[in-house]
Amino acid sequence: MFNSIIIFNLSSLFFSYIDEVLHKCCSFKGKAIIVFHHYLSMFLLFSGTFFGYNKVCIFTVLTVLITWLIFGDCIISQWVNKSFDLPIDTEFQSITYHFRKMICKLTDIELNNWIIDIFVLGILILYNIYIIYQNRSITVDNVNKTNIILEELDSNASKKTKEDE
Repeated sequence: MFNSIIIFNLSSLFFSYIDEVLHKCCSFKGKAIIVFHHYLSMFLLFSGTFFGYNKVCIFTVLTVLITWLIFGDCIISQWVNKSFDLPIDTEFQSITYHFRKMICKLTDIELNNWIIDIFVLGILILYNIYIIYQNRSITVDNVNKTNIILEELDSNASKKTKEDE
């Protein structure tokens, strides 16, 4: 768990540091909002994988997708862009932003940011559903095994009491 916290914090700080918008922003409030946005983005990615908050991750991903559909973009990105007089189409420089830029550079294919973001969020939902299902299966198996052991113990105890009589 300690390693997960370190990786989470380092990746959040790293992507905050390489965010060009952070360095253009002059106010402490603006910088704090951008860093918060990076932490929220990393929490979205790592909450299920590193910390086991699979249901929270699914809920958060669905909330993000719904707000993107309603508002056309991330509401935090819109807030940052409006508050600091940035062009409205200034993208949040998350891990998926850098991943998409790397793919475009390597393949000479221009990808829409929505394609990568929706793909990553879809994978997150599927992964977390899978983990929840696996945990339930393990729990059910453990309960079944425990019941079998208890039944065997009960039957052994019944046999001993009959032999003692």
